[in-house]
Amino acid sequence: LALVCAGHNTASYPFIKESKRFAINILKMEQLAIAQYFARPTEKKTGDVEVSFTMSPHGGAIVDGSLAHMDCHVVAETVAGDHTIFIGEVDQIDVGSGDPLIFFEGKFGQLASSDAS
Repeated sequence: LALVCAGHNTASYPFIKESKRFAINILKMEQLAIAQYFARPTEKKTGDVEVSFTMSPHGGAIVDGSLAHMDCHVVAETVAGDHTIFIGEVDQIDVGSGDPLIFFEGKFGQLASSDAS
């Protein structure tokens, strides 16, 4: 299972609510601008970042070039304040190669390799 928490005033909320589907995309380090774009409030998404998608066979929006994605169908949902928590069963998962984009303690970064043997 996987989950997303969608604010009721976001563009993704009505799509998930109506379609009962969502996709989780794991972006690569070089996709920082895309992550920053989607972190903006809806009213500040001005179209200054080009994001291309491919629709999966199940109907999930997959960010082109993403490191990995999970395509899910909603099995449960619960309202929590001004958000809905959508719990989904994973129908498809694809993983590519590259370095994942990480967001930790309020900033973007990357994983460090371990020299431990």
